[in-house]
Amino acid sequence: DVVLPPLNESPSDAMREVIRGLADFGALFAKHHDTATHRSHRPAASNEATLFDTLEAVRVEAVGSEHLWGVKHNLYRRYEQQLMQQH
Repeated sequence: DVVLPPLNESPSDAMREVIRGLADFGALFAKHHDTATHRSHRPAASNEATLFDTLEAVRVEAVGSEHLWGVKHNLYRRYEQQLMQQH
């Protein structure tokens, strides 16, 4: 399931881009991620598991958006907004 943040009456352009990026990531993950395979190869140690999960998310985004420029843009904007919120 793809869970998106609730919308207020008039979301900002930045929030709409984040939501599009989240929706696109969820769709790509549903299509390109194999939970059983991922679980069988995932390391037990916490740091290694976190890195493994992050690399899988990057792999899914790269494979899924390779020929979908709009999706690639939405994912980029999602990351951009996340980084701006951290600073």
